Amino acid sequence: MKREGDIGDEPYFDYIVYGRPPSTQLQSRGSNPRPKKEAGLPAWRATIADAIREARDTYSGGYFLEDDVVRLDLFWVYDEKNANDPDPDNMVKPFKDELEGVLFDDDRVVKEMHLFKFSLREPKQLDMRAEKLDDAFASNREFVYVRVTRIKRDAIRVVGFVK
Repeated sequence: MKREGDIGDEPYFDYIVYGRPPSTQLQSRGSNPRPKKEAGLPAWRATIADAIREARDTYSGGYFLEDDVVRLDLFWVYDEKNANDPDPDNMVKPFKDELEGVLFDDDRVVKEMHLFKFSLREPKQLDMRAEKLDDAFASNREFVYVRVTRIKRDAIRVVGFVK
């Protein structure tokens, strides 16, 4: 799955889920908190699991070994016309949880997560190329693209902050 021009030296596993993710936040905030978890969450988890299984069919395996740690990149591309707009941090958990038992045994191997949220109509430039991501942008539909890459255990991880 590694293609010329991709970021990083490692192979990756990626998949696309079309649609708007529901919030996983357990309760609303404020003086009178009430349950908030959306009713569509179990169906959304099943949709994610189906997308992972479909992507797994084209995955040769062997990318992620038992002692590896991994990074998740999530690109949420949404339609701003839809009033339901969960925070990106309230929609991540199902994407991480559903990989458990497929690519790794325990989601504690996820040591980095990068979240990106774009409007369908927002100008954007990505420094990475992936066929599934290109196809999803071309669909002009809401989607979440998830890419899993290995982090070398003894490598120095560089953290940079924008001024």
